[in-house]
Amino acid sequence: MGNPEDELSGKELEKHKHKKVVKGIAWYMVIASVLLFAGWVSAFIVSKMDKAWVVIDLPKPFYISTLIILLSSITLYLALRFAKQNKQGMLKGFLILTMLLGVSFAYVQYKGWKKLYSQGNVVTGNIFYTYGAYGTDFILLKNKEKIEFDGKDYLINGEALSEMEVEDIREFAYQICGDRRKEKLDDYTVKNNDHYSFFRLQQDSLQEGVVEFKEKKAYVNGEVFLAAAQKDLFRFAFGVYNQTPLFALKGEYGKDFAIRLNNETLEYENNKLFFPAKDLTESEVLNINKKVFEGGQEYEIKKGKIYVKGNLLIQITFETYVQLKKELRFIIKMVNGRG
Repeated sequence: MGNPEDELSGKELEKHKHKKVVKGIAWYMVIASVLLFAGWVSAFIVSKMDKAWVVIDLPKPFYISTLIILLSSITLYLALRFAKQNKQGMLKGFLILTMLLGVSFAYVQYKGWKKLYSQGNVVTGNIFYTYGAYGTDFILLKNKEKIEFDGKDYLINGEALSEMEVEDIREFAYQICGDRRKEKLDDYTVKNNDHYSFFRLQQDSLQEGVVEFKEKKAYVNGEVFLAAAQKDLFRFAFGVYNQTPLFALKGEYGKDFAIRLNNETLEYENNKLFFPAKDLTESEVLNINKKVFEGGQEYEIKKGKIYVKGNLLIQITFETYVQLKKELRFIIKMVNGRG
């Protein structure tokens, strides 16, 4: 028979080896996680330098869930501590509290993601509507007056529509898009409304005018809509009804979300996105040389000064495009002959 001491020593040695292997695997997993996380961070930073990113103002539930997960970590730690001290009452209490915090975390996360989804923060191919955006091909009319959209409010003659009026135009647009995400061609059941109507803007060879519906087809000035025009009308109506007439995201630009390009937050004005304003250098100002037609008048910009028929102007203000670099176009505001 073997020596009990040798047998015991063998078991302890095996236990020691097992512990060493498990410890090594744990360290490998920690190092791999750190490297993986570092890789993701690096890829994120590099990608932000030359791509468009949407910066979202996270809903409040996400901040609450962060606090909950921190509290649950503390209660779980205390539960383990009381378990080592064999304090069964405190152990059960903190375990129940940890479980309740876990359930609360799941509920708050659900509320947060639901809020994000309702704002349009889902996987989508577009951030800004290239086609179908309000004012690109179509606008709405109310009692034959044009309804404008400034990125936040619908306006008639500069006055914002009421919430009830906005709901009315959403219901009117719903007749086109319904709950679908894809258009149906030549299948309109729209009732011509006495108050609201769709108005097609003039685009290239297309004539502008009020859109009329008859026999499941759409017409402008007696001209039937072809497939391309029907798709544009569907996208337009979809944006109005889903409260995303310009952006695929809901909310106010600059408050609820913003777009970053080349690691700079873009500014939004008059349905257009711009890089932040920058002061031109003296050499850049001196390199400006172009002609601008505005208000029936031809202006000539030379070395940062503005001329009309060879005469220098001092009191003049207007905006124009200037291409200072091959890949970049700037909008400059000329004020008193300087950019």
